[in-house]
Amino acid sequence: MSATCANTPLDRPIVLKRQLGVWACIAMTISPIIGSGIFISPKGILVNVSGSVGWSLVIWILCGVIAIAGALSLAELSTMMKKSGGMFTYMLMAYSKLLAFLLIFGVLVLIGPPANALVSLTMATYFLSPFVSSTCVEIPGSAIILLAIGVNTLIVVLNIYSVKWSYRLEIVLTSVKLLGLTMIILIGIVRLYQGHTSSFEDAFSGTLQAGNVALAFYAGMFAYSGWQLMPTVIEEIENPGRNIPIAIGSSVTLVTIVYLLTNVAYFTALSSEQLLASPAVASDFARTTIGEWAWMVQILVGLSCLSSTITATFAAARTIFVSAREGLTPEILAMISIRRLTPVPAIIALHVITLSMMAFNDVYALLNYLSFSTWLFTGIVISIVPYWRWKYPNIERPYKVPIVFPILFIVCSLFVTCLSLYSAPRDCGTGIGVLLIGVVIYFIFVYWRNKPVWFNNALTHTTHFFQKMLMVVHQEKPTY
Repeated sequence: MSATCANTPLDRPIVLKRQLGVWACIAMTISPIIGSGIFISPKGILVNVSGSVGWSLVIWILCGVIAIAGALSLAELSTMMKKSGGMFTYMLMAYSKLLAFLLIFGVLVLIGPPANALVSLTMATYFLSPFVSSTCVEIPGSAIILLAIGVNTLIVVLNIYSVKWSYRLEIVLTSVKLLGLTMIILIGIVRLYQGHTSSFEDAFSGTLQAGNVALAFYAGMFAYSGWQLMPTVIEEIENPGRNIPIAIGSSVTLVTIVYLLTNVAYFTALSSEQLLASPAVASDFARTTIGEWAWMVQILVGLSCLSSTITATFAAARTIFVSAREGLTPEILAMISIRRLTPVPAIIALHVITLSMMAFNDVYALLNYLSFSTWLFTGIVISIVPYWRWKYPNIERPYKVPIVFPILFIVCSLFVTCLSLYSAPRDCGTGIGVLLIGVVIYFIFVYWRNKPVWFNNALTHTTHFFQKMLMVVHQEKPTY
C-alpha cells in the first residue's frame, strides 16, 4: 500500500513518535513490577524462612538489590543499542537470530499472554468483589471472564488510538497504586507508634535451611520482575540516554523501599502465622485496621492489575513489532497505522492470543512450564554487558554500569534457573520441550529461505489483505 493514500491527511512522516518523557518511563517501570502480588500474597519469602519476620525482610532487601543490579545493567544496553524491542533486540544484536526467536516464542507468545490473561482475570475478580453480596459463595466465573475481556479490549483500543493517552492513564494509575501503598505504610507507622510490635519480637527466630532460603530468593526475584519492559519502547522515549537510567534506577529503588515498608506495615496488624494463612493479605490487613472501608483495598488491587496490563500490552506489542521488522515474525506485524502511528497489527495479535488464553482452565500450568526460561533469557541478555565490554571496549556508552552489577545478576539468574530445574524438573522439562518446538518453527519459517512459490504468494496476499483492512504501512524512515 502506498504511503500517500487518497483522502488520507499525511502532513507528518509515518513513524513511531518520541513522546515518552521521564515520568512515563518511571510509570512504565513501576507498573509491571507492582502488580497484584504485594497486595494478595507476599508470603512466598516468609514461608521459606520458617516464618521469621526478620529474615523475610532481609531477603526482600537483598532481592531488591539484585533487581537494581539487573535493571541498571539493562539500562547500559538500552542506551547503547538504541532500537526498541528490549531483550529481544539485544539478544539479536549480540548473539543469534535463533536465541532471539526463542525469546519471542517462549517469553512473549507463551509467557506474556498467559500472564496478561491471569492479571486481567484477577483484576476483574477484585473489581467485582465489593459488589457481590456476602451471601454469595463466589463470583460467577462467566462474569469475571466477561469483565476481563471487556476491560482488556478497552486497553487494546486505547493502545491503538493514542500513545499519549495510554501513558497518561498509566501515570495516573501508577500514582494511585503508590498512594494506596503509601496509605498502608502510614497505617503501619501509626500502629508501630501505638505499640503493635509483637510480630517483631524475636524477629530472627527459627531455623533456616539452605534449600528453603534458596526458594525464598526465587520467590523474591519473581516479585521484582517487570523492570525488563520499559526499554522495549526506546524508539518512543525522549532523550533515552538520560531518561532510561534515571527511570530504571529510581523506580526499582523506590519499589524496593515500598515493598520493605509495606511488609513491615502488614506485620503490625497480622502475625507471621496469620499472614501465611491469608489468601489476600492486604484485604485482611485492611479489615483489621480500617474495618468497613476495606473494600477500598479490593478496588486498589483491581486498579493495580489494570495498570500492569496497560504496560504489558504496550511493551509486548512493541517487541512483536520489532521482531517482525527484523524478519522473525510475519511482515504484517511490522506495520503501523497511517493515522494513529501505533503498531496496530502487533497490538491486535497480542490481544487475540491473550483472549484465547482466558479460555483455558489451567493457564498457571503454562506459566509454571516456561517461567524458568524468563530468568534464563534475562541472564543471557545481561551477560552481553561484560561480553561487549571485552569485545567492543571503545563503543559509545551513554550510561556505564559498574561491572559488578551484571556479574551479580548473572550469578543470581543462573542460580534461579538451576533451582527451577532441581525443584520442578517435570515442569522445566515440559518448558524445554515447548522451546524445542520453537526451534523447529524457526528453521521452517525463518531459516528456510527457498519456500514454495505458492506459500510465499499466499503469505503476500494475506499481508496485503490485512494491510488494506487495517490501513497500515511500514515506517517511512528508521527511528533508531
